[in-house]
Amino acid sequence: MFYLKFIFVKNCLRLYMVDVLNLDKINLKFRYSKPEDIINYTLSYPEPTVLTTNFGPYEIALVYLINSLNSSIPIIWIDTGFNTNETYDYVKKTIYRHQLKILKYEPKENSKFKKIKANQIPNLNTKEHELFTHEVKIEPFNRAMKETKAKIWITNIRKGQTKHRDNLDIFSYSKNGILKVSPFFYWSDEKLDEFIRKNELINNVQYFDPTKVLKNRECGMHN
Repeated sequence: MFYLKFIFVKNCLRLYMVDVLNLDKINLKFRYSKPEDIINYTLSYPEPTVLTTNFGPYEIALVYLINSLNSSIPIIWIDTGFNTNETYDYVKKTIYRHQLKILKYEPKENSKFKKIKANQIPNLNTKEHELFTHEVKIEPFNRAMKETKAKIWITNIRKGQTKHRDNLDIFSYSKNGILKVSPFFYWSDEKLDEFIRKNELINNVQYFDPTKVLKNRECGMHN
C-alpha cells in the first residue's frame, strides 16, 4: 500500500513539473473552463496551496467557491490596518456566515509601523508610499507565503484590471516562482454579479486599498 501511494505521489509531482513548464498549453486547455474545474485541477496536485483575499469587490466569489470545494485550503487575509470600518464589519460577518478558516497577517508592530500609523497615508509615487506599501502589505504577504510554504497561490486577479494583469493568464508565475492561479481571470463584472446573485452572496463594494489608491494600479503583490 505504501509503495503504491509513493508511486502515485511521485507521478503527480512529475505531472506538476511538466505542467508548470508548459503554461501556454495549460492556459489554452482551460481558457473556457469553469472556475470550479480550474480549481479542482489545481487542487489535484500534492503541493502546499493557499488562497489570498483582501475581501474587496468580487473577492467573495472566489472565497465562496474555494471554501465550497475544499474548506481545508488556507485563506490568507493581509490586513493592512487601514481598512474602512465597513470592510472590517463585512469581513467579520462573512467569516461568520461562511465559517471561514482565516489566516490573518498584519504588519509587524515595529517602530516603522508605529510611525506609519501616526501619519496620513503617503502620497502616491513617492518613496514614502513605496515604504508604506512594503510595511503594511508586501512584508506580511511574503511572511505568509514563507510560513505556509506555498507553492501554489490562488488569487482573484482578472484581465482588464491593470495593464500588468492584461499580460498574465489563468496560470502564471509570481516573481518569487510560485504558480499563481486565477480561476475567474476572464470573467467580467457582469458575469460575477450574476454568480453572486445566484449564490446569494454579499459583495463588498465599500472598499478602499491604501496601497493601490487607484483601481487600475498595482500594489506590489502581483507585479
